[in-house]
Amino acid sequence: MRRAVPAAMIREMAWTVTTQGELPDDHEHRAYDAAVQAWLDYWGRILELEIHSYALRSEEVVQYGRRWACNLLRGPERLTVTIERTA
Repeated sequence: MRRAVPAAMIREMAWTVTTQGELPDDHEHRAYDAAVQAWLDYWGRILELEIHSYALRSEEVVQYGRRWACNLLRGPERLTVTIERTA
């Protein structure tokens, strides 16, 4: 006998990748339905900033299994790239 699996258990988790800086225009928010796409964007965004002379300062687990952040610096400018599981 086969049992139906609830759609909520099959559905992918929702993820967001956010870039935030000290200036109002240093804010970008992207939403994803799949973890792979979100992680690719997270690491791609960090690489893009490193290409533009930002240096990786630190990485931290803000909330284990749910939220990670990477802090980057370029002189006095600071940006944080965050990936978060939202569902």
